[in-house]
Amino acid sequence: MKSKKSAPISLAMIARNEEHSIAGALRSAASYVAEMIVVDTGSTDATPDIAKAEGAKVFSFEWCDNFSAARNAALGHCAADWILVIDADDRLLQAGGEDIGFAVRRGGADGYAMWIEECTTSGRVLGTEVSSVRVFRNDPRIRYWGRIHEEVRLNGDPSQGRWRGIAQGPHIAHTGYDPDVWRDRQKGARNERLLELQIADNPRDPHALALMTRHLFNTRRFDEARTWMIRALLANRDKAILLPAELDFFAQAERTLRTGLIEAKVSPARALVSQLLNPATRTDQLHVDRFPPLQIRTS
Repeated sequence: MKSKKSAPISLAMIARNEEHSIAGALRSAASYVAEMIVVDTGSTDATPDIAKAEGAKVFSFEWCDNFSAARNAALGHCAADWILVIDADDRLLQAGGEDIGFAVRRGGADGYAMWIEECTTSGRVLGTEVSSVRVFRNDPRIRYWGRIHEEVRLNGDPSQGRWRGIAQGPHIAHTGYDPDVWRDRQKGARNERLLELQIADNPRDPHALALMTRHLFNTRRFDEARTWMIRALLANRDKAILLPAELDFFAQAERTLRTGLIEAKVSPARALVSQLLNPATRTDQLHVDRFPPLQIRTS
């Protein structure tokens, strides 16, 4: 691992029963960070021992159906100026390691989102997307929020903080959405259960309702998805905090339903959805790019 002077970055990871993948994840990042922190949430395999053998500091955490709680426990053990968060099914690519180093040396932001390459365990690329913030300042005011699909926030407020995106990429390869891995580990059922708990914690949180909408749509439960979409949009009328990406997903999902690209029952709810998605009902703030790009490589 690099010295803290040359790379003031702590890697923070949570893991459970990842003996087949954690070594690769840690090795991919080791040369770009000053230390590696792994919080184990209850492994019954060799995950903790493998992490230690790779040079990580390993801590235990009792799983409580809350990804943010586990991630925040990992953040609490980090000593460097910046924190990089990856999972055992991630691989930090060379371009990612180099671009992260440039971004933290340049500063000017509280954290950076990155480009994620979704791929199978055999290497077939499924797609590329912008991640949530993966690199951020080691600041006790910056912590994760949400039981599932957790995100970092400054002072718990999604409107605060200076967040940017590292341009180009990809920076991280992720295999967690490999259909075989997803099915074998029953991630869909786990995510739905945690989303239900998150919504029970705050029944009118537009973000949580939007996450449930996306989950149901992606599992082809279209009637249920539209019901949850309406709930999210109604809640958003009170707060107007849904992000452009969330609103865009709703619009795309509704267009898909209407044009018959997928089979779904026609519902009287269409008119209400159209009204709630009317651009006139959005605030100007929602159109601001969430992660203004930081250009690093010119070629």
